[in-house]
Amino acid sequence: NACTNIQEAGDASEDGDSLQVKEGTYKLLAQVAITNGLTLRIAGGYTGNGDERGEGYSVLARDSSVTSMRIVYIKDSNVIMDGLVVSNGLLCGAAKSSHYGLGVNAVNSTLMITNCIVTKNSDNRHTHNYYGGGLRQSGGTLTIVDSIFSNNVLASATDNSMAYGGAIYAENVQSDIRNSKFINNQVA
Repeated sequence: NACTNIQEAGDASEDGDSLQVKEGTYKLLAQVAITNGLTLRIAGGYTGNGDERGEGYSVLARDSSVTSMRIVYIKDSNVIMDGLVVSNGLLCGAAKSSHYGLGVNAVNSTLMITNCIVTKNSDNRHTHNYYGGGLRQSGGTLTIVDSIFSNNVLASATDNSMAYGGAIYAENVQSDIRNSKFINNQVA
């Protein structure tokens, strides 16, 4: 059956597992962290009736009560994200190391994003360098297929710091992007 607590299901996963996430909106109080070195598929849009997928997505979004939070953090793992919406990541005033990937931050990982929407992730007039409004990946392999990155915004700096990649910032990454759309992402 489809899971409704993504972090708990991920923590209990074994190598090669597939998490079927029930369609709907998940208001997160903390980022979803996948750092256990597993190969894991997180697939959204399931109805909750066995392996049946519905017409909708599973939306992972920051709860409005949380001031500052990225949505997904992946480190030293192999992850496939399929049928998810990653939305409303907001980083402001946090430690400098937090200013990487407002929607998704992947480090030394193999990441495939397919049939996903990464949207409305932003910062709040930063005073540190920012990298990747929708996604930042450092090291590893990145594949994006049939996905949309839209309305991800890095705001103007209030000092001499810089912002890089309204939609994506990738460094030391082998990347392959196909059949995907990038709409209204900005470094403003």
